Amino acid sequence: HQIMQMTESLASPAQIAEELAFVAMEHMGCEAAAVMIPDGDCWVTASGIGVVRGDLRYRLSEEHWFIRHVLGEDEIVLIDDTEALRDELSGVPLSGWEYLVGVPLTDANSIVVGARSDEPFDGEAMAEFAERLTEYIADLAESLSVRDVARQIHERGNG
Repeated sequence: HQIMQMTESLASPAQIAEELAFVAMEHMGCEAAAVMIPDGDCWVTASGIGVVRGDLRYRLSEEHWFIRHVLGEDEIVLIDDTEALRDELSGVPLSGWEYLVGVPLTDANSIVVGARSDEPFDGEAMAEFAERLTEYIADLAESLSVRDVARQIHERGNG
C-alpha cells in the first residue's frame, strides 16, 4: 500500500517521454522527436512527435547499431545521411528523415532521437541541450525503476 501511494504521484515513463519530446522539439530545432526507453532487454519508442505508427512497433536489442553507438559509447550520434545507413538504422524511429541525432540519456538508459530535413544537427548545440536535461533524466530513471519494481511485484503475484 505504501508503494502504491508513492507511485500515484509519479509520472509514467510515457508521460515523461512525451515531455522530453516536446522539449527536444523546442530546444533542438528538430521537426520530429522520439524518446526510446528500455523495456526488458530491448528499447522501444515510448513517445514522440512526428513519429509514424510503424516506429512504435519496433523493439531494438542492445546489439542494434544505433543502441550500441548512442548508449554503448555514451555519445551523441549525428547522422547527416540516413540513406547511407539505411540498414544500420532499420527500426530506429524517424530514420526516414534526412538528418538524425541520437542523444544518450545515460542515467535513464534511454535515447532522445531528433530529426529534420533542412540541415544537419550541430554537435555542440546538441551537447548543450543534453546538459540541460538533468531533471528530466532523473525523473525518467525514477519512473522506469518504479515501473520495473511494479512488474516484478506483478510477476511474483502471478507466479
